[in-house]
Amino acid sequence: DGTITILDAATETAVLTSDATGIPGVDAAVRFQSSGEGTEYWVIVDAIGTGVGSYTLKIDAEPEVFRVFYPAGFTGPSIREFVSLANPNSFDITYSVILRYETGERDQTIVSNVTLAAGSRGGVTISDALNGSPVGARIAPYAIEVQAIGGPIAASMGHFDFGSTTGDAFTSTISPIWSLARLERNPGSVSDFILYFNPHDFDVNITLTAYNSAGDAINVTTTVEALRRGGLNLEQVLNLPTGIFGAVVTAEPVDAANDAVFQGIIVGQSHYDLVNDSGFGMLGDPLGGALRGAVPSMVQGNGTTSELVLFNPNPFVTTITLSGQYVRADLPNLARIVTLNSGQTITLSGTELGLINGQPLGISYTSSFPVTVMGNQIQYGDADAAAAATQAGTGWFFGAAFMNSQLAGESYFETLAFYNPANTATEISVELFFLDGTNEVLNLNVGAGQFAETRLHEIIGSDFEDNTNRPSNFDPNEILGRPGLSYFSMFVSAPSPIAVSFTHYDLFLQGGWTNSGAALGLINPISTIV
Repeated sequence: DGTITILDAATETAVLTSDATGIPGVDAAVRFQSSGEGTEYWVIVDAIGTGVGSYTLKIDAEPEVFRVFYPAGFTGPSIREFVSLANPNSFDITYSVILRYETGERDQTIVSNVTLAAGSRGGVTISDALNGSPVGARIAPYAIEVQAIGGPIAASMGHFDFGSTTGDAFTSTISPIWSLARLERNPGSVSDFILYFNPHDFDVNITLTAYNSAGDAINVTTTVEALRRGGLNLEQVLNLPTGIFGAVVTAEPVDAANDAVFQGIIVGQSHYDLVNDSGFGMLGDPLGGALRGAVPSMVQGNGTTSELVLFNPNPFVTTITLSGQYVRADLPNLARIVTLNSGQTITLSGTELGLINGQPLGISYTSSFPVTVMGNQIQYGDADAAAAATQAGTGWFFGAAFMNSQLAGESYFETLAFYNPANTATEISVELFFLDGTNEVLNLNVGAGQFAETRLHEIIGSDFEDNTNRPSNFDPNEILGRPGLSYFSMFVSAPSPIAVSFTHYDLFLQGGWTNSGAALGLINPISTIV
């Protein structure tokens, strides 16, 4: 156990704040308001009892410009692409949206210095299919960068192409190593793309290390220029294995003189099943694998098929212990032990896992060496997927939510899934920010080490009182009733670290996706919490 003390002068009596309690996974944590730009502070880390020893100190401070990224964008006559934006702050911010092209003229600012009011949602349509691009985007691959001044911004991608919908939350995380559990090379049946974005002002070399069925490593190196997108169409990389496999992506500066300032890259995946007209888009795992993690929601049956994919990027055999917990019925927990050879990827269907039909559950895992895990579901004529949560935080933002209350649960489905990795129960708050500037709050309790879910399509709409927008049994902590179309964003928070996922299906647009959310504040590996 330890303490942390913040001083605003170079003397031990100038204590601004201190803490010795912390939160699950953290020995001590403090939050304070800076007095202004250029102010100096001193940090004292001390032990309770024995010596201090080694420790990790994380600081979340406000940058001059907040940047979030998504590496996979494209405009065309068959494509609809929309970026949802949300301001989670209690004050206005200004933002710009920049397309970073893979080739040709690099930068195109499509939104410049627009104000987004406190607690409100906005967005920009980049491609409107046959109507073209309202912002004049070129028909060429690009990454998308959103810059905000004054405070953090949350953004989500919605991309409709190949008869399916892909998308995920934008990320501010930059890492020199990423991993992906489920890549697929199946020419003519599947189109898989690995997308890179280089956020630095110097060139980087990026290496994809894939593993064939024998566990042999296959390296493919690409150079991505400064502030450009790059990537691979797996169908065209002939030395990659056929079938499903996992991979690790590493990056380093072309010029070693930039090593000291190099932070990393952003890596994503776009997957299209051309036979079943389904697909998903997701970011990789920026830890390159983890000892513990969780998939907050999976379901099997009643028209849904699911799979859990496990990838071992290590040179060692690893043993993974799976534990599943049903969230809507008192049913026996799932327990399974899986052994993976070096470089091996295994796909376990919901049937192989023995999932009970129609009963959603969350799955946590523990591994003897770091592994990469993802969950994938096919439902409502499309697919949704997300990397397993390997880090937890006290605040998560989701920028793109929509509900037509008249068709909720029929054509529109939205589900929030939660995982509390701590050994104590926590109360989770879900604040919804609507396009009209109003908001509502839903609260729920999640027990220690437990999973939970909230189906927004079951609590938005129905049974309206005359001349009101609320149902007769409205309770602000349980029921949310609004007629017609509701565009909103969500901020999910808790006093102790949690993991959250959000699944959205719009059958009018014939697709859906799962979004892992954007972390607001510090996050910590789940392995330090459990």
